[in-house]
Amino acid sequence: MEQPPQDPIAVLRKYWGYDRFRPFQEDIIRSVLEGRDTVALLPTGGGKSLCYQVPALCNPGLCVVISPLIALMEDQVRRLRDLNIDAAALHSGMHSREVDLVLSNARFGQLKLLYMAPERLTTARMQEYLRILDIRFYAIDEAHCIAQWGHDFRPSYLNIAQCRDWSPKANFLALTATATPETRHEIASQLQLRDPRWFEMSFRRANLSIVVREEENKRDFMLHLLRKIRACSLVYVRNRKLTETLSQFLKQRGLAAEAYHAGLEPSVRSERQERWISGKTPVMVATNAFGMGIDKADVRLVHHLDLPPGLEEYFQEIGRAGRDQQAAYAVLCYTRGDATRLREEWELQFPTLEELREIYKLLAVHLQIATGVEMEESVDFDVSAFCARFHMKPAKVLPALRILEQSGKIVVSDALYRPSRIHFIASDEDLRQAMSGDPGVESLIKTMLRSYEGIFHYAVPIDEYQLARGLSTPVESLLFTLRKLQAEGLLRYQEAKTRPQLLFLGERERSSDLMIDKAWYDRRKALLKVRMEGMLRFVETDQCRQVFISTYFGQQEPEPCGMCDNCRMARQAVADAGTLAKWRTAIMRQILEKGSCSLREILYRFPINRRPEIESLVENLVAEGTLRRHWDILSLNDSAKP
Repeated sequence: MEQPPQDPIAVLRKYWGYDRFRPFQEDIIRSVLEGRDTVALLPTGGGKSLCYQVPALCNPGLCVVISPLIALMEDQVRRLRDLNIDAAALHSGMHSREVDLVLSNARFGQLKLLYMAPERLTTARMQEYLRILDIRFYAIDEAHCIAQWGHDFRPSYLNIAQCRDWSPKANFLALTATATPETRHEIASQLQLRDPRWFEMSFRRANLSIVVREEENKRDFMLHLLRKIRACSLVYVRNRKLTETLSQFLKQRGLAAEAYHAGLEPSVRSERQERWISGKTPVMVATNAFGMGIDKADVRLVHHLDLPPGLEEYFQEIGRAGRDQQAAYAVLCYTRGDATRLREEWELQFPTLEELREIYKLLAVHLQIATGVEMEESVDFDVSAFCARFHMKPAKVLPALRILEQSGKIVVSDALYRPSRIHFIASDEDLRQAMSGDPGVESLIKTMLRSYEGIFHYAVPIDEYQLARGLSTPVESLLFTLRKLQAEGLLRYQEAKTRPQLLFLGERERSSDLMIDKAWYDRRKALLKVRMEGMLRFVETDQCRQVFISTYFGQQEPEPCGMCDNCRMARQAVADAGTLAKWRTAIMRQILEKGSCSLREILYRFPINRRPEIESLVENLVAEGTLRRHWDILSLNDSAKP
């Protein structure tokens, strides 16, 4: 007989050390445990991951987490394993033998959470496993990716609903931080949710002051702002070169700052991220490659020096400030030229069909993928090297890759660090022969057999530098020997991966046969234009910033926040208006103390563009009894005379 589920609070306390949940988390978890389809709309920093990790541990069986970001999956798996929670990930950067091991562990109940990229659902083998695994529920992270007209559409998300057929007893939990009303409708429709329960946290951030400022000298203003804040800060720019230039500028002026972008080696990015999280480097100047999955509570400032392409990205990025509920600031600087550049960038996002075909063909040439061939696993892909080889600009290539991916032709995965792996494929006799007469080879093979359990059954991760130190041999010599043994067919040596990955989906087409749905293409172009214009309206509005954001995401927040730049300006304007009215009233009293005069005479004492305000003021003074009016002649009331 199956045991009743564990109490969520007890699980939270046991593994994470907390005694209570954040708002909505417990309600979401209990809905999942009741077997209900559930949608959680939680802004960045709202604690979405616990909403599926905790119920996965409350029940027997498995939780399958579908996520589009490899780096985020690997990071979460690493954190869960540090907590002694059985978790693993499947993605396109893995060898087939690694996939076999993970699926075997899942089948025999040795996993609680299985992360996978949505593309994995398209394989017949994965579908076969999903039918036999004891899956209690599916957690669909970044669920807005299912919206075909959303800002981050992934065609592979459209396959998720089929999980209903393979796991009919499993319920769905969809999670997202940025969903407009249209996107919410698509989430429910495309996932075929059954009477779902919706949990929606307010987009209002009570501790976050949002400021938008037109500023010609952004660099000096950034320096002034960071010196004033003197706390953990994130500076976002949309250009890799700028991250390096600005971080160097700050260092030269005594601020501890570093650059972060996708072009850095993963080990460098990881090291810089760790220094920022630990507080050793308070300021990170980064592209939007930085921030996903990073849970740092004490960020006091998120500063944008460029306009994001839409409010979805902007809201997600400023959501990294003030997660500890203490006062924090989101400051966006712009110039009039930025609006023009944003419109130009929108236009560049949509290459012609001929350009798409050309880049698709060159990708195949670059990766040596013949027509009709189906790739078994992804390969390293360096966008910079591709652009250099074919003399193309990244501004042309990157949008084309995005369109090809959203059209279901390729998958481009984010960069990740995969350690080197070794798998012995030779027989015992072959290994004995290889070791005889070569002490160096003998020492290496015996050391690996002792150090790496399971090396005959699957590819195990190794550290070449640590192995070389243990053998007291130069790492170059070790690498030469490993490659030699691979060439002789004794082992399979997969060197560490540090690049993004690319995979052709299905058989590689002839480039001349490549087609893109024109209606989809045109509608997507129109949608991104609407998003861009929404961002520009946000910059230019005199409405409360938080009210504007809430309305954009379909929430009704009529009460101004009182903290943003527009609210402060409105409050100051009211105060100034009161002072100005007193000054104008004093001028009229001085005039009328000398005797009655016409309204026209009074109006002539003020600037022409202010005369409507003066007329309104006169009406108020007459109504309250300070002035008397007979036809067009004004005089002071007797009680108002000195």
